[in-house]
Amino acid sequence: MMNRIAVMQFFGLLFDQNQGILVQQPLHFLGLFSVTALFKKHAVAFMTTGLVALSTFGPNSTYWNLYGGWSFSGRFGWTAAVALLGLTSFAIAHLYQHHKRVISVLIGIGFLIQLRFLWGIF
Repeated sequence: MMNRIAVMQFFGLLFDQNQGILVQQPLHFLGLFSVTALFKKHAVAFMTTGLVALSTFGPNSTYWNLYGGWSFSGRFGWTAAVALLGLTSFAIAHLYQHHKRVISVLIGIGFLIQLRFLWGIF
């Protein structure tokens, strides 16, 4: 059922501090920022990736059990990560071709953020 709670859950699946895919995998932000570049280069790949992501996030955001019982993998976890992987891979490849130093720094920052969340280092 589509209502304001479903919309809140949709954005929660992306940005929530505990369950959000973009918080747990910060390199996926690159994928979001590269959406327009992907559309300009490969419109079919853009549409396909968008449909796969919406088909993953949409039903999961309307499910009544908020955030999958407090479990990343219990809600949608790895399926959503794979759905966003196309965008993120395109962004990393594009940045690597044009800005090698920038992508190296961003991957390093993403790695450190994941170490912080995973083991509490730093």
